[in-house]
Amino acid sequence: MDKRNPKNYKLLIKQKDDIAKNTIKLYKTGKFKTTEEFTLEEKLKEGEKLIGEIGGRNSWTNELFMYDILDYNLKDVKIPTLKGLLDGIYNSNSDYIYVPIIKYISKNIEPWNKEEKLEDLEWLIKNNREIFYKLLKDRIDKKRSISTVNNDIKMLARIMKITFGTDNELYMKYSILQTDLNRVLIERETGKNELNDNKKEKYIDWLNILSVRESLEDEFRRLLKEKGKIDVETKKRHYQMLLLSAYTLTSPTRLEVMTTVFTKEKKYDDQDYVYIPENGLVWYILNKKKKGKEGIEYEVGYNKESGEKLTELFRESLELYPRYNVFPVMSNWNRKARTTTVSKYLKEILNERKLTQTMIRTSYNSWRHNLGINYNLLKDDAIRQRNSVETQLKDYRKLDKKVGIEKVEIGKIKIIERKENKDYFKGYYEKKRIDINEKRREKWKDNNLMMNLKKNIRRYNNGLIPNKKTIEKYKLYKDDNGLWISRLELN
Repeated sequence: MDKRNPKNYKLLIKQKDDIAKNTIKLYKTGKFKTTEEFTLEEKLKEGEKLIGEIGGRNSWTNELFMYDILDYNLKDVKIPTLKGLLDGIYNSNSDYIYVPIIKYISKNIEPWNKEEKLEDLEWLIKNNREIFYKLLKDRIDKKRSISTVNNDIKMLARIMKITFGTDNELYMKYSILQTDLNRVLIERETGKNELNDNKKEKYIDWLNILSVRESLEDEFRRLLKEKGKIDVETKKRHYQMLLLSAYTLTSPTRLEVMTTVFTKEKKYDDQDYVYIPENGLVWYILNKKKKGKEGIEYEVGYNKESGEKLTELFRESLELYPRYNVFPVMSNWNRKARTTTVSKYLKEILNERKLTQTMIRTSYNSWRHNLGINYNLLKDDAIRQRNSVETQLKDYRKLDKKVGIEKVEIGKIKIIERKENKDYFKGYYEKKRIDINEKRREKWKDNNLMMNLKKNIRRYNNGLIPNKKTIEKYKLYKDDNGLWISRLELN
């Protein structure tokens, strides 16, 4: 279904009341400013061709914001509450960010200004179109940024999703309005998806990442031939090569593949698996929920060649080094490694730049989008990565196609030696014991303070009210969205 075209909706009807007339007027004449003044109509008409690149027309130029359902029957749905958003009971621990927006609407935008109406959000659901208009007018009148409007629409989409689910037309309407606004304006006008100078220095182009993987495999095969499979350096090269291959020869996961175990039969429990069948491609069976997404299973590879190559590497690895954990502790292949440990191994592959799973996902999605592949393939990537095409557009894809084309110096990948002279360290500690212990105590105090601070700020933003002594101790204050922040964190 093309969600950008109102003709494809069964329940949404174009409205012609005063709210609709006032909204279209704001769309055509209301002024925002980034580097220049503009109206939504001007920018979104310019973005029609851009939106079309991923297989849909522009929801804004189709005036989808003027559409609404006629009958709000809420008898069989569970209405979300502010407390539920704060407590994170709707399969997300970040819903609390929408509470300040809802409170702002209740206190500043008529006729929803009575506190007793706050708890149950039925008022927001039934009046969503009028709230959309009045929020848009408020943001324009008070010269707020276009990013603020983007967050307003995200809030409306989230409330509709919690209430009705993802197949509901009200949710689909706000979701696609927010996606299109983000792609045309937020990304390009505010620079959200452009790499700043610092990120440009760290970014590695996808083809260079693939080149790193190939070099690791070449090095491993040379060591295997010259020194044998038991050699420490051979095993480390193999580990690095397989780890990077697991992220680059298929659509890259988050951290879950780092704690997978091998299996030769499909299993569905609380463990994630690399399933190696007798014949055919290897599967990832990811049973654990991630980011509110249910478990998923699929054959590896983003094309025939990559799937066959990764399958070959997994089979070879298990034959060379029989084990339970796919990525164990490198110094003891019988021990399970934590994700932090495996992430550290990934970062150590290059000396001058750090490879992370986020970097790999960003580079991969940028590469796929810049290739101009069709929407169905983007959707397939999104399903495997357990996000959405919209998330890839907003958070992972980088617009600068020229970044990262310089070749990474593969020759600088080195085994990081850890030389320890126990007698030397023991003597040093005896001489400096008092100073070392004092520094440890001071460091513990600082770390303990910051750990408590972060934990308490989460509690305060979930409804707990700090007292005056606490506010002074942690130097707390509220930001523009009504969330508690500490000046200690900013120092």
